[in-house]
Amino acid sequence: MVTLVNRAKVGTSTTGTGTITLGSAESGYQTFADAGVVDADVVRYVIEDGTDWEIGTGTYTATGTTLTRTVLESSNADVAINLSGSAVVFVGAAAEDLAPEKVGTITGTTLDLTSGNVFSYTPTAETTFVFSNPPATGTALGFTLELNGEFIDGGYDLANAEPPAYGAFSVAAQDTSPEGIFFKPDGTKMYVIGAAGDNVNEYDLSTAWDVTSASYLQNFSVAAQETVPTGIFFKPDGTKMYVIGFSGDDVNEYDLSTAWDVSSSSYLQNFSVAAQEISPAGVFFKPDGTKMYVIGNTGDDVNEYDLSTAWDVSSSSYLQNFSVAAQETIPTGIFFKPDGAKMYVIGFSGDDVNEYDLSTAWDVSSSSYLQNFSVAAQETIPQGIFFKPDGLKMYVIGTSGDAVFSYTLSTAWDVSAASFDVPTEGYFSVAAQDTVPTGMFFKPDGTKMYVIGAAGQDVNEYDLSTAWDVSSASYLQNFSVAAQETVPTGMFFKPDGTKMYVIGIAGDDVNEYDLSTAWDVSTASYLQNFSVAAQETAPRGMFFKPDGTKMYVLGATGDDVNEYDLSTAWDVTSASYLQNFSVSAQDTFPTSIFFKPDGTKMYVIGAAGQDVNEYDLSTAWDVSSASYLQNFSVAAQETVPQGIFFKPDGTKMYVIGAGGDAIWQYSTGFVGDATFTYPASVEWPAGTPPTSPADGETDLLRFLTLDGGSTYYGRVVGDNFS
Repeated sequence: MVTLVNRAKVGTSTTGTGTITLGSAESGYQTFADAGVVDADVVRYVIEDGTDWEIGTGTYTATGTTLTRTVLESSNADVAINLSGSAVVFVGAAAEDLAPEKVGTITGTTLDLTSGNVFSYTPTAETTFVFSNPPATGTALGFTLELNGEFIDGGYDLANAEPPAYGAFSVAAQDTSPEGIFFKPDGTKMYVIGAAGDNVNEYDLSTAWDVTSASYLQNFSVAAQETVPTGIFFKPDGTKMYVIGFSGDDVNEYDLSTAWDVSSSSYLQNFSVAAQEISPAGVFFKPDGTKMYVIGNTGDDVNEYDLSTAWDVSSSSYLQNFSVAAQETIPTGIFFKPDGAKMYVIGFSGDDVNEYDLSTAWDVSSSSYLQNFSVAAQETIPQGIFFKPDGLKMYVIGTSGDAVFSYTLSTAWDVSAASFDVPTEGYFSVAAQDTVPTGMFFKPDGTKMYVIGAAGQDVNEYDLSTAWDVSSASYLQNFSVAAQETVPTGMFFKPDGTKMYVIGIAGDDVNEYDLSTAWDVSTASYLQNFSVAAQETAPRGMFFKPDGTKMYVLGATGDDVNEYDLSTAWDVTSASYLQNFSVSAQDTFPTSIFFKPDGTKMYVIGAAGQDVNEYDLSTAWDVSSASYLQNFSVAAQETVPQGIFFKPDGTKMYVIGAGGDAIWQYSTGFVGDATFTYPASVEWPAGTPPTSPADGETDLLRFLTLDGGSTYYGRVVGDNFS
């Protein structure tokens, strides 16, 4: 807001278009200072110089008595007029200063400050405001924001799903067919090459060697040289890049004018490896650039080349090869220990990393197989491999999960000592109880968890010290179902914990148990069963309506959800088949099913798509009214998903699988009164933003900037209107 005062009008001898030096008061008027203008005030000024005129805002300086000029309008096409030396300057109000309140526009969560000075907002989600188009530098502005409190039910929405932080980073946004990976020697940059985009994607890592800290920066297309790139390598100083691929069967060499900056790459030359390999999948160089190694899945071998000129691929000559077919028939990536004494080969026939010793460094003919390490729990189509220079970290990339997975090696360069970097929270391994977990269930208050598995043929019970936090789980006891089902695939409990149901593919039936002590599986006793074989011979999951009058069975033979009515609630012998709904368009190996408590949403997880599929039901609990909405991939966390469960408010989702033998916990939305976050440029009384209005209440906030939006002052002027 500008400063306005009465009868301030002075002359000025200033010439030109710059800052004005204010002179003495005109007859009958007073100086700016006498009128009350103080140092650093921003005033609305008017200049008249003959027939020329100018209106604007200016900052007053008491020392020297000057006034800056920011033009609003003028007779000189709205730019500063050229002063003659005999102009007059006075304080006056412009139309903008006298404008009435005007409702402004909010687009998304962005307030357009040129559109008005009163804004109203009702949230549909958690909100972070942006103030756009602030006034010119040195100009003041005030505006009012009406906030309407709203309860947000954002649960059960797969669009909001996020896994816990762990040793993986998705590159799917840049390439859905990642083939190779490379890191800068200090671990602050990562490069991924892919066959979907035919480019090299560059990422910055804010924490060296921590892939979870990666952020995408830029890419460089190699399509002019290679349309199916499969591997990438850089010279240690970052001034050269090498790309290998299936379409050209050659190694392409690029110069980088700025080290490690792929946008500065320029193609130089290539070298054909077709005489040795027509499906080259990976490339590696000796640190001094005098040897090159190419692996491929036609010959299933490592080909060794000598370079007479270091790092110049055109000087390459083939020397010899070493077959890895005994360990891997589809090798896709290769890496060497920096001293050349070890070689590592990854591939997707074995889904593992194979380690070899070289009795003569860098001589592949001296290689001997030592051991391997499976990455199948994380990636079933591994394509590339990389190690941290100290051998204590290993990275794998693949086209199943479209992600980079990180592993820690407790003994450097020993793959048998590798372990996947699992989350520190939101994750719990059940491998100690079952290595083929097929389903899970939670007590309604989240303090107990149950896992059923085909290896142990039992139901395992866990206590959770923190409700709904799987990382707080501790194993308590189990109950065998082997007498009724030898391949159990799913389970369910009555809401009061006095009944348990188990389904499986050996009996093709639902087995009902009574629990004499609610939620205590050790008190379970078998009661009766109901066959679903007429509808499904490979039942994988089941679910009951909360009142026990409907039962749903999911199967991998029909790839459908079968709906049953129970004439006696919770009594499976009273079940009668009603109808089904096919999910084959989304998954051809569905494994588990879950419904929103009101029956308006259905979720199906499957091992074919490795994802959770969400459906809307226009008629609650009627599967024939289901329509597919969206999905969420869990492939980066679990390659063989078997079970799914949601927290009752829909803010957490749980997935269990036989790939990793673990439960993953995802956040799936927000439920509660919406909260508001303001720009960092807003300063509040006592430094604390106001609490957000509750559902049904309205708050009024006033904001003021005196410096063109660099800083805003905010305060509540009306609280809890309702």
